Amino acid sequence: HFHHQPNATVCLWGEARIPIMKGESRYEIKCISPPHAVGDVPLSIASDGAAPVYVGNFSYVAEPGISMLNPSHGSVEGGTQMIITGSDMTNISSCIFSIESSRNETSDDRRVIVDAEILSATEIACKTPKMTRQANAVVQVTTAAGGGYTSRERLYFVFRDLPRLLSAYPPIGPDTGGTSVSIEGSGFLDTPSLKCRFGLRSDSVVQARFISDRRILCNTPTLLTGDAPIFVTTNGVDFTPEPVPYRLHGSVEIFSI
Repeated sequence: HFHHQPNATVCLWGEARIPIMKGESRYEIKCISPPHAVGDVPLSIASDGAAPVYVGNFSYVAEPGISMLNPSHGSVEGGTQMIITGSDMTNISSCIFSIESSRNETSDDRRVIVDAEILSATEIACKTPKMTRQANAVVQVTTAAGGGYTSRERLYFVFRDLPRLLSAYPPIGPDTGGTSVSIEGSGFLDTPSLKCRFGLRSDSVVQARFISDRRILCNTPTLLTGDAPIFVTTNGVDFTPEPVPYRLHGSVEIFSI
């Protein structure tokens, strides 16, 4: 509240004197912060001929920069764990997804803000929001839930439908691995992260070979005998919710014919 200094004319950012902009009421004033090195600066207000009134410390932080996100596409259902790499990221609070319209434009009413998890000074993690359709989004980061500094760099994320799996052939193979399995479906993408997972174990993920958007090939890993349903991912993170069945059998020994 500033009713004790209704005629205040300047904000003092340390030694810098910045003219005050009047606020929306007699209890509010506005000042634009001047450039300054990273660190805390005492903030005061003053009027002509009166002693300054100390308001508090104002903290300058380094501008965060973003350079890469991984993965760069994910499910329209949301929940993709996206890692953003950059610099000076310890003060990031949120990720902003600005959804492009069909005319490649963005607007404030198509912005979605999600919380960020700080992993290090150079990495943060954000989970993508749910979309109602496939869409392109501009990704930025902010230091204060949309009201603070927003990164100048703009990265891009694509929301896609997950692939749909129809069949696997052959549907059975030896547990020693090495069998080439043809998986039919729709929505496959030719990306470095196109992979198959046999069962639910993380060590059963293998690289896939893209044939078309309706067919891929995967070689089976060495696994225990039994059912090993096949799941597919195009970004290395989101796997298809519905697998196709596959089964591993033990070695066959022939004693006589």
